[in-house]
Amino acid sequence: MIPSSLKAINGLKPRIRSLFYTTLIFRAGTMAFPFLSAFLLQGEALTTTQIATIVSLYGIGALVADIFAGQLLSIFSTRTIIVTALIFNASALCILPFTSGYIPIAIATLFWGFFYESFTPASYSEITHHTDRDDRKISFSCQRLGINIGMGIGPAIGGVVFVMNGSLLFAINAAICLLAAAYYFIRTSETSNSTNEWVDDPSNNLLTTASTMEAEEPTMGESETAHSANRGAKNWLYGSKQSEVRFWFFFMLSLPIHLSFALPPTFLSAYIIEYVGLPSYWVSLIFMVNAILIVLVEVPLNQKMNHVSHSHALLWGYLLSGVGFLIFGHTTLGVVFLLATVLWTFGEMIVFPSLTYYVSEVSEENTLARNMGLYSAGVNIGLIAAPPLAFMLATQSGLNIWDYFAGSILLSIVAILLIRNNRYVWLEQN
Repeated sequence: MIPSSLKAINGLKPRIRSLFYTTLIFRAGTMAFPFLSAFLLQGEALTTTQIATIVSLYGIGALVADIFAGQLLSIFSTRTIIVTALIFNASALCILPFTSGYIPIAIATLFWGFFYESFTPASYSEITHHTDRDDRKISFSCQRLGINIGMGIGPAIGGVVFVMNGSLLFAINAAICLLAAAYYFIRTSETSNSTNEWVDDPSNNLLTTASTMEAEEPTMGESETAHSANRGAKNWLYGSKQSEVRFWFFFMLSLPIHLSFALPPTFLSAYIIEYVGLPSYWVSLIFMVNAILIVLVEVPLNQKMNHVSHSHALLWGYLLSGVGFLIFGHTTLGVVFLLATVLWTFGEMIVFPSLTYYVSEVSEENTLARNMGLYSAGVNIGLIAAPPLAFMLATQSGLNIWDYFAGSILLSIVAILLIRNNRYVWLEQN
């Protein structure tokens, strides 16, 4: 499985392979945020409510970045945004440990979240514009692989550094962000100079190369003339009526997945330890099983499923996820939790590359960046909304809170089954 993943990474186009390694470096440096609450508790005379608000502002900053991604990408090139986001992310990390007072820290954290998240929709747009349709899902899978490997490395190292010196954590994180920015800037300069694949100009967020466009069919089944007009459009806010209907139907169907998959990183530990009463090492085992499966299986799995239709891929991903989360609400046995984790992890590995791929397919050229940003916003909406919703449901309904989230996923399955044959609201892969 590892050789298959390495082969897929080596098979990426040079620009996307550079993006993969940039993402890996960037995410491997994500050390400060997991320990932000603990750092503020140690060093600042802030109440727990103020600290919770500061952490939430990080998510709000990320959400703002997603909402305005389309506008930013209509003005600046993806390369410019990626490099700038990494540099300003490092700047926020350098400033924050030396900031005092609730309001200044809150503002600094808000900007930190904004620049951290600005990287994501820009990277999605970069993948879409630098890959052929047949390679796009594999490229998204490789991107997720880079994120997951990095996020496994960063917090693990961060835990060791935090014990020694909390402020040092921010400095190391900032240095790695700058390293990622320098690597990407140099590598993409080499790519641009050695190929005609891309020119670093803002208009290239709306136009792909002529050779790529000649090879691809119109995404929405339009005439070539109409599609060419869309590619040149400057209106990033609106697409054709059909593309808008397709995207917003998809967006609503993706929210249950985003809400549900926000539970493992934000609520799972409290649920397993406080509500179920299992030892904390079961939480570690669950995350370990999830991480190992993603690293070993995700890319080969998506290679096998590369030509599976949109609806079939999403239905399988949603079904595995829903059943896995449903089991969580009806067991107190650690081994069963691990088996359920295998199910929802396979669902995760199928559904998230399929979701991003579907966004790229239903979007017209002028709304692609906007739609990628809104898709990322859905992820952050899940991270903001899921924890308080989960705690509220746990208080009211006991141990079966997972039923609500699994049920919403299963309802999405029914919706997909009902609309997948309607070509006006659903785009099916040939």
